[in-house]
Amino acid sequence: MFNVNDKVVYGHNGVCTIVDIKPLQFDSHSDQSSKYFYLHPIGSKDDHVIYVPVEKVMGSTCVMRNLLCGKELESVVDNIPNIPPLCLKNEKNRREEYKTALLTLEPQKCIALIKAVKNRRRSCTTQRKNISETDLEYEKLATKFICLELSEVLSITYEEAECRVLDKIDFE
Repeated sequence: MFNVNDKVVYGHNGVCTIVDIKPLQFDSHSDQSSKYFYLHPIGSKDDHVIYVPVEKVMGSTCVMRNLLCGKELESVVDNIPNIPPLCLKNEKNRREEYKTALLTLEPQKCIALIKAVKNRRRSCTTQRKNISETDLEYEKLATKFICLELSEVLSITYEEAECRVLDKIDFE
């Protein structure tokens, strides 16, 4: 179970803090027995809150997890050279495959996605083409997810986390 002040990874929002767990307050017609997680995404405006039904999270129809521990994340970063790029089954469904990879909330999938886009970037460069906005958008999201979690868990800046991750990827 999740508690107030826990830091979690939630969907496409990345790392969030649970600021409260209670029924929605602004809807007088809502079922007061239905509780919601009030999530504040790290790095967003102070008043930005996401409302997530507790029953969806507990029923596994919505993906939310606790942050990994430092050792687990260090292991992921150390293992970056061994993580293969995301293998796309269908180029036309690239956006959906990227989205599915991110929604697993697995740091390894974020790394695999970043590597896949870096490979696409190299290919586009040699073919003198521009990389798609979809690729850039999802590379940015994947980088944000892994680096926010790494910076929160290891108490380092986002920039330091980003350097650690991208240096390992670029080193290949």
